[in-house]
Amino acid sequence: MNRVPVPARLAAARRQSRLELIQALVVVGLVGSLLAAFLLFSHRSTMEAVEKSSSNEAAVLATQLEGALRRVDMSAAFVREHFQAAGAVHAPGSAAWGQALEHLQAHVEQLGVAFPEAVAILIVDDQGRVRASSLAAGRDWDIADRAYFQQARAAPVDAIRFSPTLLTKGPTVPAVVGYRPLLGPAGEFGGLVAIALDLQHFEATLSGIDAGSLGVVSVLRSEDSRLVMRWPNVPERINEAAPDLPPFRLIQGGQAAGVARFVAEADGVERVYAFRALDGYPFFVLVGRAVDEQFALWRQTAVVASSLVALTLALLLLMQAGLRRSRARIARGELRLRQLALAVEQSPNPILITDTEARIDYVNAAFTRVTGYSAEDVIGHNPRILNGGNTPRETYEDLWTTLGRGEVWRGEFHNTRKDGSCYLELATIAPIKEADGSVTHYVAVKEDITARREAEARIQQLAYFDTLTGLPNRSLMWDRLKQAILASARSGSHGMVLLLDIDHFKMLNDTQGHEAGDVLLRELAHRLQATLRQEDTVARLGDDDFAVVVEGLGTDRERALAHAERIAAQLYAAVTAPCELGLASGPYRSTPSIGITVFAGCAEQAEGVLKQAEVALYRAKEDGRNAIRFFSETMQAMVDARAALELRLRRATVEGGFRLFYQPQVDREGRIVGAEALVRWFDPQGSMISPASFIPLAEETGLIVPIGDWVLDTACAQLHAWQQAAAMRTHTVAVNVSAKQFHQPDFVAKVRAAIERHRIDASGLKIELTESVVLGDLDTTVARMQALKALGVKLALDDFGTGYSSLSYLKRLPFDQLKIDQIFVRGMAEDASSEAIVRAILALSRSLELEVVAEGVENRAEHELLLTRGCELFQGYLFGRPVPIEEWTALAGRGG
Repeated sequence: MNRVPVPARLAAARRQSRLELIQALVVVGLVGSLLAAFLLFSHRSTMEAVEKSSSNEAAVLATQLEGALRRVDMSAAFVREHFQAAGAVHAPGSAAWGQALEHLQAHVEQLGVAFPEAVAILIVDDQGRVRASSLAAGRDWDIADRAYFQQARAAPVDAIRFSPTLLTKGPTVPAVVGYRPLLGPAGEFGGLVAIALDLQHFEATLSGIDAGSLGVVSVLRSEDSRLVMRWPNVPERINEAAPDLPPFRLIQGGQAAGVARFVAEADGVERVYAFRALDGYPFFVLVGRAVDEQFALWRQTAVVASSLVALTLALLLLMQAGLRRSRARIARGELRLRQLALAVEQSPNPILITDTEARIDYVNAAFTRVTGYSAEDVIGHNPRILNGGNTPRETYEDLWTTLGRGEVWRGEFHNTRKDGSCYLELATIAPIKEADGSVTHYVAVKEDITARREAEARIQQLAYFDTLTGLPNRSLMWDRLKQAILASARSGSHGMVLLLDIDHFKMLNDTQGHEAGDVLLRELAHRLQATLRQEDTVARLGDDDFAVVVEGLGTDRERALAHAERIAAQLYAAVTAPCELGLASGPYRSTPSIGITVFAGCAEQAEGVLKQAEVALYRAKEDGRNAIRFFSETMQAMVDARAALELRLRRATVEGGFRLFYQPQVDREGRIVGAEALVRWFDPQGSMISPASFIPLAEETGLIVPIGDWVLDTACAQLHAWQQAAAMRTHTVAVNVSAKQFHQPDFVAKVRAAIERHRIDASGLKIELTESVVLGDLDTTVARMQALKALGVKLALDDFGTGYSSLSYLKRLPFDQLKIDQIFVRGMAEDASSEAIVRAILALSRSLELEVVAEGVENRAEHELLLTRGCELFQGYLFGRPVPIEEWTALAGRGG
């Protein structure tokens, strides 16, 4: 008997399996098609029923609403005709007119009883006052604040219109108001008739529609899609528009009724919606049923039918499956062996197999690619040919101990390739066991992790070291500072933190380029490291900021301070030594500002220690830079006081803790011609905080901008009040504007807005600028001043003579007035040079046709001397101190 070869048997089995599979697929396809046809038919029937039911309910609801709205329309027309008829017969305001209104009131009350859907029926005059009402509350109220009244008065149209959903003023209920204007013979607005339709009356109608637990019944505006009412009720969405609602878009396109299926944006529920627009009124109704609910029965039917079909098919296919499994078992075994061989050979990781004597039996292609050794080079050899002596002996000892226990070992080898290059290898080595547990071979799966370790090292470098200087960054410094504090707690020895900032480093970057700055930073980093011990930490915190952490200064605090001072001196010398940056000007000499604090014990916290060093560094900068300062409690107190003042200043800026005082400006006859507005700040106890304390802080923190905006607005409001009074109509108000406020991009716009908001004559507003305003971009400054001049605002140069006082910029800048600083005014009588400066300023102003105001005039002698020199305007304590506006009236009597 001839045996059929194994490959032939496998081929025949495969053909038989394919035939059986085709037969099974035909049966499954036939049954599946019948099931699909049944389910499709039932699905369409369900959908048609849902659409028809929703459409019918939408039509019924629309009919009910149309009836109610038609009653509103007819009632409004009825009341309007009676009201206008009464006005045509009787003169408004006459006794007969009053009797007609009372008669009309009775009609309105009867109409309200006969119209239960109406919350209120009102007749109002052109001022919104109620003339007749169906409410028992009477007629002593008005609706002038209602938007629909204002709209009707602004654009009266002889037609019924409807308001958005609102809460009525009498009984507070949601309502839609239908209203018609009362028009005079010439079409002028004479009031309106308003009927508030109670939406609660229709809630029972909406809730009575069985749309399911997830269903929705709603009424919307057909002109803008705003929601009028909805069941279930969602008050926060009332009057909310939904312009993307598909039914709304269809109605806008001219379709009066229909069905749409979509997912609601509000709750994510898919529904089938029937919609219908009301005939003659700007509303449409929407009845939506959730698809999941309406098709629940259909899904149950589908599940039962599918289950029965699946069970039948499963029984039919069960016998075939058993036979097919037995036939496929042999083929799968062969395939598994072939796949395993291919997987090992084509694995991207090196794989080798050794016998129990550690002789290599097999290596894959990846092993050859990574090591450079071919299979012929290593078969029969020990894997130690890869060992270049870099792997510790303990690794091999642990390897054989683990394998001896029959366990899997995982570890790293420092191996050598055939070309002599080294690489790091992660290996997993496992014993291959027979059924009885005996080990026959070992398999090793390896991975070259050299690039991964290099990447990890690079990430570590980037995470904790500065890329420019190679120094530890802020994160690593922070960690080492914490460790230093813990070590200090254990040993009792002091440590120090030193912060070093390179003075004027930005100027070097701006003038010589960032490359020169980078060279300086690298050189200083090298010098700082060379000056300190290897165990000390030098870190770059950012830009030109360095930090030094030194431990082991000793247990005695005085000696530790002396040691810290010596270290600071050494670092100072290292930084200030000339540095060659390749500049044409020669070696560059930098100076540092240094802040130091000394710490000891666990009572110190890293945040507090670093803050103390920052306070000391800040003090070094305040003292003119190029200085070394140790932290002291006095410094901390000053910083705390400044921080507290800044916090109070910010609160006052938000809560309005400022007041304006006004100091008079007089002419040579002593008449008040204006005032300078000066900001004052009072604490909660009523004590005034000196402007010398908070104005510089406001400048530094940027709060001067919102404070200045408030001063400008308040001064303009006061100027408006003065311009309305005949006695003070010509008074001016001068407002001080800081350089930071003046250079805000929207400053001119803010001035224009204040002028327009307070409706002032801009020629009465004077903006005082100091010479610091013009420093920098002169062209931009001139353009901004010209824009202010175009508004009609006057410009004054404050404190003239104390700054640069360049005649070139004075010629270009469009000032109207100069103010002589008080230091020259007060020294005129005793100091000839001050008197000469004043005379020069007055002569200069006359030649440039500028007004001059002398500030700080405190006595008659100064006043008389200024008069003899030709000064026309004065300001100072001689004429009045700054006073709040409440006390200004006493001074204003001197004006004229």
